[in-house]
Amino acid sequence: MLIIRDSQLRVFADNRRRDFAATLLLGIAAKYPCEYGHLTESGMRALIDRSIAGAVSYGLEREGHIGLYVELTVEYGEWFERSPRGARARRLLDHPSLPGPAKIEGVQKLLSDTAGGPTLRAFL
Repeated sequence: MLIIRDSQLRVFADNRRRDFAATLLLGIAAKYPCEYGHLTESGMRALIDRSIAGAVSYGLEREGHIGLYVELTVEYGEWFERSPRGARARRLLDHPSLPGPAKIEGVQKLLSDTAGGPTLRAFL
């Protein structure tokens, strides 16, 4: 019989979390080169870690939804949901019975509509 201990499962989870953050870092660097350059790699890693923790605190569980939340923090600013403009987004994220997909899709639409459409990006 194979026995897997809690400590071993934690190692697997930690490795998966690290791999996920590294993948996000590469995606952010490609999609948001100006922001990445401004924050540097270590700053962007810290932002990604804080954003992942924020997404989880709002009940987002799937990597895709967490990744979208991280992108929103890069595009609209960290703590975007705590700004006066983001108050409606915060209500959506804090809603106790909405599932994760509805929360993140609602916030994306709300921010896009509020900003007047997608953010324009300059590519060098």
